[in-house]
Amino acid sequence: MISPTGLVGSFTGTVSFAVPGVSLTGVVSAEIDTAAGDVLIDGNDLTFTVAGQEITADVTLERTAAADGSSRISVTLAELSFSIGSVVSVSGASGSLLIAADGIAGSFTATPVFTLPDSMTLTAVSIRIDVNTTPGAVVLSPSITLPAGPYVRAELSATLTFGTLGTLAGTLAFQRSQAPGERSPPSSL
Repeated sequence: MISPTGLVGSFTGTVSFAVPGVSLTGVVSAEIDTAAGDVLIDGNDLTFTVAGQEITADVTLERTAAADGSSRISVTLAELSFSIGSVVSVSGASGSLLIAADGIAGSFTATPVFTLPDSMTLTAVSIRIDVNTTPGAVVLSPSITLPAGPYVRAELSATLTFGTLGTLAGTLAFQRSQAPGERSPPSSL
C-alpha cells in the first residue's frame, strides 16, 4: 500500500543464490513500513553453503526506528546447525545481536557434540558468548541482561571422560569488562 506517509507492504518468496563456492537457499518473508522506519526480514530454514560447509538456521533481521530518530537492527538466530567434518556437530544453537549507533550487544549459545577416539568422550558441552560494546546495560530478553560495555564473556562447560582412567568436568569462563574511569579493562579467568 502506498500512501502520502510512505509505503507499507509484505512479501514471501523462495531465495536461491549461487556463485562458485557459495550458495544460499530458503524461504524469506519481509514486512516494510517506511513511514515508521521499520523493516522485518524473516528467513526460515535458510541454508548457507561456503566451500562445501553447510550452515542451516532460521534468521530474523529487524530494523526499527527509536524515538530519537536513530535506528536499531536486531539479528536473531534460531535452530542454527552445522558440522565441521566428522569431529564437531552443532544443532539447535541460538543467539541475538543488537546493532545500534552506540555499539553492539549480543548473546549466543550452542551445544556442540564432539566425536573423539574410542577411549574418550566429551559430553555435557555448552558454550555461551556475551558481548556488549554500548555504554549502557542492554536487555536482550527477559532472562539476559548484559552489563554496560565494553564487556565480553565466553563460557565453556564440559565433561571429558578418559575411558576407565577418570573424568574431568568443569566450567571455564573468561570475562573482560571496564568500569567507569578505567583506562584498560581488567580480565578475569
